[in-house]
Amino acid sequence: MNGFNADEYVPNQIIVKMRLRTEFFGEEKQYDEESAKILAYVVDKIADNVYVIKDDNISADPDGTLARYNNCKYVDYAELNRIMRFGA
Repeated sequence: MNGFNADEYVPNQIIVKMRLRTEFFGEEKQYDEESAKILAYVVDKIADNVYVIKDDNISADPDGTLARYNNCKYVDYAELNRIMRFGA
């Protein structure tokens, strides 16, 4: 069977895509402050505005931790850093 399994994820890591700073005219200071808090834990940059973030709360409460990021108006989306395993 060809396919993949993405049920596993890297412990304590999520992928976060930040919205563009230019979307928040007049809120640049708030954007910078909130982004600095999130980006202080960057493990890797995947693409423009897309980062792997270390967050120790993921293992204990994945849904709550993801919700915290996804509820931030400066974050486009946050998701688990899934491990892709391709099978034969």
